[in-house]
Amino acid sequence: MDVDWGRFEAELTAELERFARTRVARGGHTYAVAVYLFYAETRGRIMLPSFAAATEEWFEERLAAHRSQREFPPGPWEDLRWNPADWPHQHFDADWGDQDAFWAWSKTLTEAASGEGAWDENLMEGDEARWEAVHERYIDVVVRACRTVAATLRRERVAPENLVVVALDDEEELVPRTLTDAEIRQYLPHLAAAD
Repeated sequence: MDVDWGRFEAELTAELERFARTRVARGGHTYAVAVYLFYAETRGRIMLPSFAAATEEWFEERLAAHRSQREFPPGPWEDLRWNPADWPHQHFDADWGDQDAFWAWSKTLTEAASGEGAWDENLMEGDEARWEAVHERYIDVVVRACRTVAATLRRERVAPENLVVVALDDEEELVPRTLTDAEIRQYLPHLAAAD
């Protein structure tokens, strides 16, 4: 099965932008929109990620609540600030403008990587090199979507000037691909220190 990469990128970017614009329009100082929950099984399923957003107001309330807990002191504030699973604004498969698109693209990517029927049978067969190539191209699309949405919102001045749109995978390997060096130093300095 072939992937129409241009169409996939356009639809993913449009969905991410729709989520970001909706979140910003609701008020508050949105500091980040994240693409996260990257689920993929080598030679198996590739699922589309989820989106999340957080505001400075939410973060300050949450930080104050954590500081007031004496029994369970909070971890580093960066963990709270940059953990999209904890953020209040989420966008999952059921939130897509076209709910079927989430599943259709996940199936298309899976079958392009692992072969016809891989989605329905949840097969983990096939050529690992082919799977890796499709998965890497999918990740490239996510990275470009983040950069495109960030640039569009900045250019149109519809979001806070310091808003970042970032791919936050568990290993934080995609962060440098979606943020500038200056943004990394400012918002995720532990990654700048690792270089």
